Amino acid sequence: MIKITVMYPNTVDLKFDKPYYIKQHGQLLIDLLAMPL
Repeated sequence: MIKITVMYPNTVDLKFDKPYYIKQHGQLLIDLLAMPL
């Protein structure tokens, strides 16, 4: 199983910033999802 860890500075609100996450990691997620299991 592949685990993706997203690091946040401790002072940043830990709410999930979906648009930022998609911008930074969207292509990686697409590549991982496209991999045969």
